[in-house]
Amino acid sequence: MPKRTADDPDGVGSGRTYLATFGTRVRELRIRQGLTLKQVSQRSGLSDRYLIAIEKGQANPSLGRIWDLARALQTSVTGLLDVDSKNQNIDSHAPARQIVALLEKRPIEQLARVISAVSEFLEHAKGKHIALIGMRGAGKTTVGGILAERLRAPFYELDELIEKDTGLSLGEIFELEGEQYYRSVEEKTLQRTVKKTPGVIAAGGGLVMNPNAFLLLKLHAFVVWLQASPDELMTRVRNGKDDRRLTASPHVKKQLKAILARRTPVYGQADLFVSTERKSPEMIVNRIIRASQRGTIPRVGM
Repeated sequence: MPKRTADDPDGVGSGRTYLATFGTRVRELRIRQGLTLKQVSQRSGLSDRYLIAIEKGQANPSLGRIWDLARALQTSVTGLLDVDSKNQNIDSHAPARQIVALLEKRPIEQLARVISAVSEFLEHAKGKHIALIGMRGAGKTTVGGILAERLRAPFYELDELIEKDTGLSLGEIFELEGEQYYRSVEEKTLQRTVKKTPGVIAAGGGLVMNPNAFLLLKLHAFVVWLQASPDELMTRVRNGKDDRRLTASPHVKKQLKAILARRTPVYGQADLFVSTERKSPEMIVNRIIRASQRGTIPRVGM
């Protein structure tokens, strides 16, 4: 938190000073490694314009973006944030920085266990959202819309919210900015969404690979993994309107299996597993509602 003084009761001046110092630190690290803004942008997934704003001290990046920036500059988050060890303005962030430092470069299997443990520890703070995760083509949008209607709750489809926020289609975001940029926007959108009226959240298929985003989801919702086989997913994606990446590959089935294998350890941290094959959306919705009404979500397939 910015330091408050009699002349600056809101701490605005000291906050600006910290952002300016942080921006200088980022620029120094970039130049020291001989990197251009474009190179850092490609590595971090942040736009050139946003990086310029950071270096000028005109942007206040989220923890997720700082994490991406630290990786791009080949340093740790703590190293990037430690712009002045004597600066009291960052003292309040010390616990968060310590947690991030512990999680950095950990295998995804370890992160999954940490997320599960923290989620259980903070169960009392868990929100009332229901979040649907799973591969693209698993039925999150269809099931989510029906589930929200049955519960008379809002339906938040993250991809749709991202398109509204950026003014770009998902295909344009991936083509112009890349997947890392998309994931950073996705995390920011999720941060806003979990603060809204409790409802049903349909998450992007790869959101779970962002530890920050998945932890946020686990803390504010109980999570349902909609499952389907690679063959079924391929059929659904090819028959749908969104085939921006996988169908462009001649080895689509092999690629799909590899992606599913990487994500399965994290998908497995969901509260409920529901197979979507040979079942109508209404049957799936009934299963989710019955499980949620029992108060405890069994972690078994349907």
